Amino acid sequence: MSRVLGLAYALIAYVGFMGWMVYMIGFLGHFPVPKSVNSGQSGSMWEAVLVNSLMVALFAVQHTIMARPKFKQWVMRIIPNHLERSTFVFITDVIAWFLIWQWRPIEGVVWHVHGFAAYALTGVSILGWAIVCLGSFLINHFELLGLEQAWHYFRGTKPKRVVFVTRGLYKYVRHPLMLGFLIFFWATPYMTASHLCFSALFTIYVLFGTRVEERDLLKYHPEEYGNYMKEVPGLIPFTK
Repeated sequence: MSRVLGLAYALIAYVGFMGWMVYMIGFLGHFPVPKSVNSGQSGSMWEAVLVNSLMVALFAVQHTIMARPKFKQWVMRIIPNHLERSTFVFITDVIAWFLIWQWRPIEGVVWHVHGFAAYALTGVSILGWAIVCLGSFLINHFELLGLEQAWHYFRGTKPKRVVFVTRGLYKYVRHPLMLGFLIFFWATPYMTASHLCFSALFTIYVLFGTRVEERDLLKYHPEEYGNYMKEVPGLIPFTK
């Protein structure tokens, strides 16, 4: 029974993650969804900026703390090893859906383009979302989101050892997932003040989060990752 419940828990976390990831297309892309970046409870601009900043900070703190190796070692004293990643994903789901639900809109338009440029920017934004998905599959999508660990425990088999991957997109940037997110956030034909606030806050988190992640990678893989950093740029392809 515990194996069934564990697999069900991992599935719920996985579906919840993919749910808000897909919903983000409508949330930021101005497609017809119940709640978008420009809709919701309105108030003063400073109140909106404060509330939105606190929610993004909560997302950033959760990711920064729970992704650290020492925290993982501590949490696995309480949570089974095969559900550690699913728990990370599940808490991310709760915070992400809460952020979508409680996001405060800010009035104002920064830019609004039409015609071919609008279609092109929408296409680039969807491309960014696709880069995120592709990047996750290049490093093992189901392991990244905790489903593989629970599946192996359910079957009584051992998961494959996680290896350092430098194929595909990882030959051009060290953080293709984060690059995809940045493209998805910023490439829009209709940039409102609310959308700008969202993109700016998450860009700050991406720049901070990648530095923290690389500090750990250098600590545990100093030679291998150090050489990788010398050869491959962080977020902008074909640069040093």
